[in-house]
Amino acid sequence: MRVKISISGPRLLDTASKEVFSVTGETLKDALEDGRNEHEEALGRLSSEALSPAGHVSVLLNGKTVKSPEDLDVPLREGDEISIVPAISGGKEMKRRIYLNIPKNIVGQPILFQVGHEFNIVTNIRGASISEEVGLVALEITGEKRELERAIKWLALRGVEVEQVPEPEIRN
Repeated sequence: MRVKISISGPRLLDTASKEVFSVTGETLKDALEDGRNEHEEALGRLSSEALSPAGHVSVLLNGKTVKSPEDLDVPLREGDEISIVPAISGGKEMKRRIYLNIPKNIVGQPILFQVGHEFNIVTNIRGASISEEVGLVALEITGEKRELERAIKWLALRGVEVEQVPEPEIRN
């Protein structure tokens, strides 16, 4: 069976040359092993961790989280999509609430999608008002402090006004 494997957070790997791979396998486990064998440089460590019950990655099959090692034996169908998402770890996970003012020249761009995929963070829209003129978004971001700061800087460099809500950071 031919399926796709995609990786979020490509900078966490030694290479960022590809983040979507085509692999074969009758089961999820077969496909991850094929990915590890065929794309060792990019997928070796991550697919090994995905195959381990104590791995530091999340595996999703067609958008649904694989919750146990037994789920790796699920049969695949042509066109299934596997996602490998490096986990946010280290015990330094934090939440920040920010307000975004997205100007007219970029309001139609997928800025929130991009920031969520460019950095190892989780975005949660708490409220938004979007028009052709401006986008106003109340956003909660979760991740390691360094990643949160990098994501905020990235948004600002793209012309988004970022206002941090004046409250202490929330540690998980």
